[in-house]
Amino acid sequence: MLRYLSGEGGVQLIAGRQPEKGDTRPWLLASSPGSAELAARLGLPIALAHHIRPDRTIATAARYRELFTPSRWADRPYVMVAVETVVADTEAEAARLARPTDVARSRQTPSALLSPEEAAVYQISEETRGYVEATGAAQARGTVTTVRRRFAEIVEQTGADELMLYASIYDADARIRSYELAAKAAE
Repeated sequence: MLRYLSGEGGVQLIAGRQPEKGDTRPWLLASSPGSAELAARLGLPIALAHHIRPDRTIATAARYRELFTPSRWADRPYVMVAVETVVADTEAEAARLARPTDVARSRQTPSALLSPEEAAVYQISEETRGYVEATGAAQARGTVTTVRRRFAEIVEQTGADELMLYASIYDADARIRSYELAAKAAE
């Protein structure tokens, strides 16, 4: 894939255009130090799946930086952190909007997102409660002020060059509003 994206030849798609040199910058998505080692060895920018495995984010970022080798793709380590972000006018509303994601995490299998009302009455099992609470607490949830503080903490802890925001919010209008408020938090 990297030879194809480099435009050096030797690899062709059956259909489609060959990229121009420098046209595309590949990234490696990582959630563990092992995948960080691969990104570092290949000299690729890395996107850390903090929204999935926040317990590994700091170690993964550190391992990546430690082993990074410059390449045609990046001359220095470059870290993006994907953060679940739920922003609302009140802490309570942000918690209500995030609850369906917590329920989905507790189920530990892919499933449709419940509405906030359905999620409010769902009983998260004792076996998964600690994992769900820790994962949610590591994300950016709350008011603009709270989320601004969390963004700063995540950047400080990981040395992130940028954040990618992920909002798994049931209602489309609430999701749009969350992104609008997140933009204010990022100012």
